[in-house]
Amino acid sequence: AFTYKNNMKRSVVIFLLSFFTMSLSAQEVALTKHHLSAGYGTGNLNQGILLFVKNNISILDYSATGPYFIAYMYRFNKKIAIGGRYAYAASELGYTDKSQQVSPGVYYNASFSWYSYSALVRAQFYFYSENNLELYMSSGFGIRYGEQRYQDNLPNSQDSVIPNPIPIGFDFTLGATYHLTDFFSFYTEVGLAKAVVQV
Repeated sequence: AFTYKNNMKRSVVIFLLSFFTMSLSAQEVALTKHHLSAGYGTGNLNQGILLFVKNNISILDYSATGPYFIAYMYRFNKKIAIGGRYAYAASELGYTDKSQQVSPGVYYNASFSWYSYSALVRAQFYFYSENNLELYMSSGFGIRYGEQRYQDNLPNSQDSVIPNPIPIGFDFTLGATYHLTDFFSFYTEVGLAKAVVQV
């Protein structure tokens, strides 16, 4: 009788430990299916054009924001992930004429600015996976909005705005991910997107 009770207790403890371990494993696997990433890019066409103008007209001021990328991907299996990505980029050229005042103490200034954002549904296809390195190609399709704006501070002046005529966005990139752990990794992508290169 003593042995039976001891075995029963042991069986219950083993069962509970096994259930707890299975739950932890399932949770870990489930967590690694969800990938959240943030990146910064370089090689945006519009920013490049405005920077080129600034480099050739030294009296202009130049500033840029991004491109920034935030993405969520759900990993269905070793080969396919589906999710979405938001991207934003902006740049501006400015000019201030200190020889001209539009009002007492206020110099004439003008600016030309551009910004664009996109929200895309993306699919990633992994074609290489060895050790901690994965290579993939990715494609996205969705909405895109942007505008170009000219403004100055002359009296009665109105901003001139040209919105993006095509509100459709897409991208296609080749990427690499290096996993430091199951929950942290580095990635880089090159291709047709808000930036030629992202990290």
